[in-house]
Amino acid sequence: MTDILKPIDKPMEVNVWDLVSQVIESRRDPLDLVREQLSNICAQEVGAHNATITFYSDPEYGPSFIFRDDGIGMDFTDDMKRPGRLDRFIAVAYSGHAGFDADEFGHKGLGAKLAMNCRRLEIKTHSRETRQSHLVFVDEPLEKLRKGQQPSFKIVPDGGLPSPGTEVKVLGYERGEGKRTYDFEHVKRYLFFSTVVGHTQPRNMPRLTLRINDHEEVLDTGFPYLIAPATPDWKTYVLPAPIEQRETVNGTPVTLRLKGGFSLETGDTSITGPFTLTPRTSGLFLSIRGIPFVLLDFNLFRGNFTTLQYKFCRFVIECDALFEQMDLARGSYQAGPIATAFERLLRACFNEMAERPEWKTFMRERERQHQLSKRMSLDERKRALKAITQKYVFHKDSGRLLHRAPDNEHDTLALLWKLEGLDAIPIDSFVSFEHTALEGIDILANFRLRPDSDTQELVPVEVEDEFEEFFEHGHNPNQTGMIVCWRIDDPDQPNLEQSDLAWLMFYKGQDRKIPILIISRFQTIEVQVKHD
Repeated sequence: MTDILKPIDKPMEVNVWDLVSQVIESRRDPLDLVREQLSNICAQEVGAHNATITFYSDPEYGPSFIFRDDGIGMDFTDDMKRPGRLDRFIAVAYSGHAGFDADEFGHKGLGAKLAMNCRRLEIKTHSRETRQSHLVFVDEPLEKLRKGQQPSFKIVPDGGLPSPGTEVKVLGYERGEGKRTYDFEHVKRYLFFSTVVGHTQPRNMPRLTLRINDHEEVLDTGFPYLIAPATPDWKTYVLPAPIEQRETVNGTPVTLRLKGGFSLETGDTSITGPFTLTPRTSGLFLSIRGIPFVLLDFNLFRGNFTTLQYKFCRFVIECDALFEQMDLARGSYQAGPIATAFERLLRACFNEMAERPEWKTFMRERERQHQLSKRMSLDERKRALKAITQKYVFHKDSGRLLHRAPDNEHDTLALLWKLEGLDAIPIDSFVSFEHTALEGIDILANFRLRPDSDTQELVPVEVEDEFEEFFEHGHNPNQTGMIVCWRIDDPDQPNLEQSDLAWLMFYKGQDRKIPILIISRFQTIEVQVKHD
């Protein structure tokens, strides 16, 4: 209901309030509130020249947002047969979906619904057209919705702004259950990749100021497309013009425009602009009516364009025909003929791009660079092995060179198997049967520590370069029967017990003692530099 001098009824069904609560509970990102308020502010119909987004901690309510613009303001009729802009905001569901004209980005009153997720909602407005000024506020709106009650809006005539525009205060956002503060760069990135601030088509925008606590900046709006380098380079390709695909579905034209490009120079801001390519700023963005609403799964749609990972791309796919199918609260679109056509045409866009000579040049050069990198890596390994300081492991009895001194798990494994083949592991018996490169224990083996010991069969054996890596890698002592390592960095750890043999220690865990073989201490080997 609405209080204006005296309570008056509103044509609002209970299921509307249920919907409000559902939308708030299912929203994908708390900053979606900012996206929807910006869509309201920056709509052409509002005609704002200046707008400000402010986040601060209110001394009474806690984390709070303020959205201010100098646009057309909101008029009030108190008549839902001819509602003004303020009537529709209060009624939350009265947008174009309720039979009234909506602004260009109007979508089921989502902005008003998300604004209910607070301890107090205040709207101050001044209508440019009617010169009306109003203050509207409601306390604990979501709490009342959860109890099945209708929030009671209070309207104060002449209590609004002194000049045309609107100010929306969302005080105690998420009722103190969400984030206590926001990082400026995090919010800024969200604005450019999820809101009208990152508009993918040219448009007139108000002068937009972002203020997060004590940090303030005027934003230069527009989607941060990749920029082609001044000197063409195969590592970067930016589409010189959009790739278009279109068809008609049940009388509805479905047109797609693919924009953007890819680059291996992910950290070069002369190419990426102010936002380097990261998981949050790369991939495939779905833009509807010029707003990059959703980050799609690039892997699902790239068609024959199959070998490039999303982290090297920044593409935009524009498709206004999906607007009515969008569920913006969940960041998805509904299945149906238009969505099916969209997905088919999107793959066709990437298939067309895969035929371009620039892409084929990229593929050829990247493979050449890959092979060059492999050759350089091989050369570096050879140089390291030839270095006069490189130490090697020799079999003491035969003087045979076995392997370079290990500094990783793979070399430790290789050395262990060579010693096994030479019967140079100084326990009474060790026979390995299986090795897996998958997650889990390295080897299943039979072993006997001493001649008079019991033979342990098919025991899980874990191999590490350093003993301490056994725990760093998350292995479970209860699933391990032996640990083999090249060295132990801290042999004085309280859970380690030294045996009468230098190369044999035990790990004491609960009621178990796990033998540890320390290869670098084996009396069957020598470690030294190679003398040619």
